[in-house]
Amino acid sequence: IQTQWAKVDNAGITPLSDFSAQKWTSTTGGDFADTGKWSNGLPATGNSAIATMPSAGTQTVTLSFDTLIGALNLEGGSYTFGGSGTLNLNVTADKPGNLQGLPEIDVLAGSHTINNNVVFGNSGILTVAAGASLNITGAPSVTIGSLAKRGDGLAQLPHVRVNSVSVEGGTLRVAENGTAAGTSVVADLSIT
Repeated sequence: IQTQWAKVDNAGITPLSDFSAQKWTSTTGGDFADTGKWSNGLPATGNSAIATMPSAGTQTVTLSFDTLIGALNLEGGSYTFGGSGTLNLNVTADKPGNLQGLPEIDVLAGSHTINNNVVFGNSGILTVAAGASLNITGAPSVTIGSLAKRGDGLAQLPHVRVNSVSVEGGTLRVAENGTAAGTSVVADLSIT
């Protein structure tokens, strides 16, 4: 008699560049896609990829073309993102379509600005620690779902247009803008 202890029916191998955190090593800024600016020579790219920007002074990072990652970790210093590319944040889904986490921008310290458009492929999270700030000046969008603001710091957006917003700590500010571009549309707002 044979006993079956375990069964694996959906296994896969995820490339390192699509899963693990890729660390930015530049101290002078540069193009996000430049392989020489990343530890192990692999820029963070792809669904669920984690881009970690360490505390390293003031830097300007250029997105020359649309960039797709799952999370952006800003550990300190002062980063300014610019260029013509859009910052797309998305995560992978399993075979039935269940998302494997949520796309996130996580600010641990410092003051950072993203001048690019920021697109969350589904619900997204902005986490900004106490004393830190994140200013997104490009048009943010969430395709479906919700946006959560976490942490005790400040996140500022030009507008908020999602089904649901939850402010779970700190401040979520909409920048002053008296035009239609600054109009926010939210079906459900939760402040805890």
